[in-house]
Amino acid sequence: MSQLDTTMLKPDRSNPHESARLHVTGQATYTDDIAELRGTLHAALGLSSEAHAHLLEVDLSQVKAAPGVIAVLTAQDIPGRNDCGPIIHDDPIFAQDTVQYLGQAIFLVVAHSQPQARAAAKLARIRYQSLPAILTPQQAREQDSMVLPPLHLRRGEFESAWAAAPRQ
Repeated sequence: MSQLDTTMLKPDRSNPHESARLHVTGQATYTDDIAELRGTLHAALGLSSEAHAHLLEVDLSQVKAAPGVIAVLTAQDIPGRNDCGPIIHDDPIFAQDTVQYLGQAIFLVVAHSQPQARAAAKLARIRYQSLPAILTPQQAREQDSMVLPPLHLRRGEFESAWAAAPRQ
């Protein structure tokens, strides 16, 4: 194998970003520059105003009745599992019984326009029962509250393999 080509590590000149010229000249196309198709719908999330609490009541009647609203979706509307955690399945798409952080999604409003969706989302009436926050590692240990469950990797029978090992 040949030696590393150091010219690749220290180029004589910097390489411009692929779309730099478009950005600098004002010709880059951004999402907001693309014309919407007729009938495009818009969505806004209804977010928790508490950091850690039980959801006592989620009244979405005014949200559903707001101008321009097409649909309001909650955890009950998700077919299958209400979870988007890629490895450990502990990340609900919409909070159901408990909110775990400030700004956690509780519902989604679909409306004819973005302003209508956002305005409708603000009409939700949500009652919470606040829960204590765990803010330090010491509090977490005292309350046996872990971010993730303990992980133990095991293969085979260690004790008998160790006892039979020719060198220890």
